[in-house]
Amino acid sequence: MKVRVMALLTMALGLLVASPHAAEKRALPALPLVDVQGQAVATAALSSEPQWLLIYVSPASPATERLVAAMKTWELGTSLRKVVFVVDGRSPESAAWIDRVLPKTDENLPPRFVDPKGEARTALRVTGEPTLMGISHGEIAWGLAGVLNDPAAIEPVIRTWIK
Repeated sequence: MKVRVMALLTMALGLLVASPHAAEKRALPALPLVDVQGQAVATAALSSEPQWLLIYVSPASPATERLVAAMKTWELGTSLRKVVFVVDGRSPESAAWIDRVLPKTDENLPPRFVDPKGEARTALRVTGEPTLMGISHGEIAWGLAGVLNDPAAIEPVIRTWIK
């Protein structure tokens, strides 16, 4: 009985921590981002695809590290052009973390941009890291935020959205 109660509590906590929010469809807001060289990038230039995935990550998040490591093994091929990483750049360690975890020389990773002041985080209503947002024709269609203990659980969602 005690094991069953603990299992139910664990499941409930998991739903709270990584809760999908089929957020009301809303326009993708203007995001004050820069590329990894520090040059300003217009929100419209993040992806030329009509349907793509925005992944907001934080260098201080172990769940982010697990997701990035898993994505490197998924062999997404040309689908990578439909994924964009946005890195919370408020930490002084952000640049070193990007070089280590999201190196621009790694062809198995999508483009990466930096949110230097956390303004994009606020505009996107990020509540946890990593945060995944399905973008369709300039609108946020859905989102998933929080701790991902096993990125394999969301691999099918990512693959389906970016196929």
